[in-house]
Amino acid sequence: MRRTRKHIDECHEVLGVTPETPREEVKRAFKRIIMKHHPDLKIDDEKVVAEEVSKLYIEAYKVITDDEFLAKVAAFESGAKGKNQPCYCESDKKYKHCCGR
Repeated sequence: MRRTRKHIDECHEVLGVTPETPREEVKRAFKRIIMKHHPDLKIDDEKVVAEEVSKLYIEAYKVITDDEFLAKVAAFESGAKGKNQPCYCESDKKYKHCCGR
């Protein structure tokens, strides 16, 4: 999955946090949500759905706690990284023609 600015914003929304939320609060929010939807806590029919939902929350948590990736995004968005560099979302396009429209 390509990690675009929209994707990052959606990840915050999924976990019910903002970009300014402290890391410990993000972790607590993730734990609360994952315990509610964990497949091991569901009965047979609900396990498949719970597994897919859990994957969504896990991906969201990984995206918004990936400091290296977020630093790369911030560098592009602040202009510190050249607009003609390969985009942070790992597409084949240059930043100004991709996520930096």
